[in-house]
Amino acid sequence: MMRDDIGRRGGMARAGRRPADGGRGGEGVWFKALGVSLLVLALIAVGAGLWVAWAVRSGLDELAAHQQRRHEMLEQNRELAERRDQLLARERIEEAAAELGLFPPREGQIRYP
Repeated sequence: MMRDDIGRRGGMARAGRRPADGGRGGEGVWFKALGVSLLVLALIAVGAGLWVAWAVRSGLDELAAHQQRRHEMLEQNRELAERRDQLLARERIEEAAAELGLFPPREGQIRYP
């Protein structure tokens, strides 16, 4: 009878080893799958966090560059407006015209259609 008993138990029982799932049936596989799933989920969360941090940082860098450019353009606009006002000043125009030998029109030189 002993011999028949050994044959029915299988090879692992003869050698005194337990199955890979610890003899718990299918429960060990579920725990392993859950552990791997949680590990993958944690890696995805860390990756997404790093990506969001990079996106925020690059967005802030771009915003700072735009603000710097805006400041430069506003300063240039102010300088150009000041120069325009200087060039359009009546005294300057009359002075430049006098240097070129130009003079204001006399009475009767202007005709309107």
